[in-house]
Amino acid sequence: MRAVPAFAMLAAALLLVGCCKTHVASTAITATVDRSDPAATARAVLTAYRDKDLEALSRLCTRWNSGLMAEMAKSGEGHPSYASIFGGWRWKAVSAWDGRLRETRFRGPDAAAVAFGDIEPDEIAVVSLEWEGGRWCFDDVNSPATSRFKSLPTERPGRASPP
Repeated sequence: MRAVPAFAMLAAALLLVGCCKTHVASTAITATVDRSDPAATARAVLTAYRDKDLEALSRLCTRWNSGLMAEMAKSGEGHPSYASIFGGWRWKAVSAWDGRLRETRFRGPDAAAVAFGDIEPDEIAVVSLEWEGGRWCFDDVNSPATSRFKSLPTERPGRASPP
């Protein structure tokens, strides 16, 4: 049996610890989130997005987006959608997020938007959420006109059927 050089064992241990820390951090972000609260969900989404934690983000997404984020977590920067997620105005807004959330507005009983920053004088950055499977799920980062956002109700409209 060949002896494994000490630096190779150290490198493997550091890699394992790094991977475990990422997984533990990802799990911590998503395990403690009150998914019945759109603001709490938006905060977790923005934290994971800003940290480029695709594993955590995939657990916060709608079913459709979850698959995309899981694929990106495996492929990394080589994924065809990586540059569009972590580039452009969306990434600029998320990376500039100061940790504060503004108000939550509702586009219907199953759609919420949580404001977190400004894009232009009359354009606001929002986390768009969809009610899916009895919880709020990340759909996208959007930039509606501030006046349009302010015209939406602050209370969740009634649902036609139970969640």
